[in-house]
Amino acid sequence: MGGVQFHRIAPGAGFVDTCAQTLLAAARSRDLTAWRVVVPNLMIAPALKQALVRMAGGALLLPPVETLQVHLAPWADAFAPMAEHRRRFALYRQLRDKRWFAQGNLWALCAEFIALFDELTEHGAGLPQDAQALADQLARAYAARDDDALRFEARVVHALWLAESVGAPSLVAARLLGAARWTASAPAPLLVIAEGPLAAPWQAWLEAHAERAPVMLCQADRSGADDPVLQCLEATWPTDPARSMLPLKSRLSDLSVDTPLVGRIAMRSADSLEQEAHAVVNEVHRALVAGAQSVALVAVDRVVARRARALLERDGILVADESGWKLSTTRAAALVDACFKVFHHDGYHRDVLDLAKSPFVLSDLDDAVREEAVLALEQAIGAHNHVLGLDALAALQANHPPMAPLLERLLAARAAFSTQPGTPRHWLQRIAAMLDALGATSALAQDAAGQVLLDWLEARALELQGEACELDFDEWRAWFENGLDEALFRDRSIRSPVILTHLPACRLRGFDVAIVVGADDAQLQADDARPIFAHEGVRLDLGLPGRPSGIRRLRDDLAGLIAGCGRVVFTWQRLREGEPNALAADLDLLDLAHRMHFGTALVAPAAPVPMPARAPLGTPVPAPTMPADLRPARITAYGYEALVRCPYQYFVRFVLGLDGVETVQEAMEKRDYGQFVHVVLDRFHQQYPVVTGEDDARMLAVLETLSQEAFEAAGRRGFLERAWLLRWCERLPDYLAWQRGREAEGWRYAVGEHAVTRPLPLDDGGPLTLSGRLDRVDRQGGQMAVLDYKTRDLDRLRKQANDPEDVQLAVYAALMGESVTQAAYVSLDGDRLGAAAVADPAAHATAHLARLSGLFERLGQGAGMVANGVGSACDWCEVRGVCRKDHHAR
Repeated sequence: MGGVQFHRIAPGAGFVDTCAQTLLAAARSRDLTAWRVVVPNLMIAPALKQALVRMAGGALLLPPVETLQVHLAPWADAFAPMAEHRRRFALYRQLRDKRWFAQGNLWALCAEFIALFDELTEHGAGLPQDAQALADQLARAYAARDDDALRFEARVVHALWLAESVGAPSLVAARLLGAARWTASAPAPLLVIAEGPLAAPWQAWLEAHAERAPVMLCQADRSGADDPVLQCLEATWPTDPARSMLPLKSRLSDLSVDTPLVGRIAMRSADSLEQEAHAVVNEVHRALVAGAQSVALVAVDRVVARRARALLERDGILVADESGWKLSTTRAAALVDACFKVFHHDGYHRDVLDLAKSPFVLSDLDDAVREEAVLALEQAIGAHNHVLGLDALAALQANHPPMAPLLERLLAARAAFSTQPGTPRHWLQRIAAMLDALGATSALAQDAAGQVLLDWLEARALELQGEACELDFDEWRAWFENGLDEALFRDRSIRSPVILTHLPACRLRGFDVAIVVGADDAQLQADDARPIFAHEGVRLDLGLPGRPSGIRRLRDDLAGLIAGCGRVVFTWQRLREGEPNALAADLDLLDLAHRMHFGTALVAPAAPVPMPARAPLGTPVPAPTMPADLRPARITAYGYEALVRCPYQYFVRFVLGLDGVETVQEAMEKRDYGQFVHVVLDRFHQQYPVVTGEDDARMLAVLETLSQEAFEAAGRRGFLERAWLLRWCERLPDYLAWQRGREAEGWRYAVGEHAVTRPLPLDDGGPLTLSGRLDRVDRQGGQMAVLDYKTRDLDRLRKQANDPEDVQLAVYAALMGESVTQAAYVSLDGDRLGAAAVADPAAHATAHLARLSGLFERLGQGAGMVANGVGSACDWCEVRGVCRKDHHAR
């Protein structure tokens, strides 16, 4: 037989047709079943088959059209290649046992070494015979002398490479061996369609195959093309290295064509992510209105592409995502991750809620039961300030019975998922048992991404059967998460002329319109992720491709996309987070070339983000009226304060009974500090109503003991709690001094934490009872003082006490009656401890009683409860989202 029949074909709209013509001319028959056609990706297979039928002018028997990996699989399998994850485990054991590297994410190192070894195999490269020879080669490339780091790198790589070459071959090596076996056994005529130059081993295989059967190689090559578009691109991005050294102006001077890129290429600069997404949407609309049958969104920036997809779906335009999503980003993977967090960290409350709210958990129960269980769990966590511990959470079940089904499943899943070290088989079995215990398996099987996850787990169980490497939880989780990051989920249920894809997947394909999203210099550049042997000299010495090949590959991809599409639009954000963000270097060069030679720019600003046709009128300020039968019959000082601050807030919280969800406090806050101080002082004064005559040291010791007990009683033993305790203990001497001074004035402690009520008859005959709990009441003969402890500085409290709108002391004075001659806030914080008193407590109380009665009478008459809060009343309001103040009409 002759050698390989080599055909260089310009990429573009006619590429596939030329390949079809080449095959038909060589076969000279309508029966092509004897031939084998190898394509770089299956995306071009339908177009090739259609071209064959069209070129033949009628029906014919089509040949098998497959990728090289699929075609060689039967012969490669005969060499029993090592499964990819088994290969990683073998390498991981070596790295872990040798202790060459700190115990970090060794799985990432495994992936890097395997990528290097596959690259060496793919390109027919090899390493020197021993580690010292490799070290010398590295030293020459780096122009370095005796260097321990280079020797270490050479020793590690060489040892792992030798281990890799012993035993079962890698999948890449098995394919090369399988190709040789196929050629030696029963070769068939072969048409190979290539995106570019083949690696040396594959080229050598084709030459050997051509000795026994006809072989045709159709290779995409844009050099020397007749297409004016490709000529312009060749002048800008030369494939000939020698020509690329010439000035751009010199290269452009050879062009004799008009402006072939006008209308074919557009570059749109945006000022924001939102503007870029809208620019993409505008181009899609324009293409579909013009009758485009295929529109590609080439997602260089996945974030912008996702936003554009959401905008399109809002407009009723579905997008078929052929590039897929990382399996780790799906809800199904989030379920497993939540399980890991809950069962490894003993049920941290946020993780427990995340797991409980997964749509897959308890899917075998009635929806109402499940929802009630989740609500009860959330209420139990908030009500009991539960932070950590599944067993402690289970102890709350008696007070919250509806959460029982959920707690039972969580405990069963924890029992099924042991975190003790185990082999991959043990870990995968534990995950399966855990999902079953949660009642999630059936729901996962009914979810598209969930089924992919279950299939992935099953495939790994078969692949790693018999793997004896034991992993602790952290090692296992790192492997598992890396695996889910590499696995892809594709939603194949959507059929649409608009597809979301990536640049390499566009090779040799044609679209009516292609929109490259995120074409900036930081994202649209040659792949350079080579952490091992990144030095160009080393790679060239070893026979590996360097950075120039990556740059050419990117330029070929861009040129092929432009030549194969009716129109290509590149979008990017010229500003990112306020910083300049340049257009991709190759596209910037293309724009410069077009301006130099044709006098017009390809870059233009994107259209502004469209604004709504009508200006928003805003939400009217709510002012509901309170039905008479819903008017509360009881009010506290806190409720009265809410009514004064914002009537609408009072309506929502105290009339409708709506309030914010109780949140778990994981560390002590200022309000907790104040509550504990109240407890300490109440207990102290119950034991020692009078401190005059008592020993100071003894009183301080008692206060410190009570303080320690109060803080520890609530399980507060963390760093912040200790800091709050020390802060309080520093103020104990000042408090004792203030208490002694008060007793010297004739005041004596009477009662603390005193609950009092007082009926307030209304003129309309409705009931109203005022109630409150006073921190402290002192007496001096027939006079009475009401005191309220505050952990705020004295100056702020004086302003508060003198504010006519302040209601708290007025309510407390009113509750205790006319004998109150003093009402004051007691500062327990700041530089000075002391009391901030109301000037005339009786008058203050009378005024507020009249005001409160009048307010309730007006509410009974149907007065509107307007959302008129300002300042801190709104800043800290838990029902701000209900009144929607941020959207009120102005």
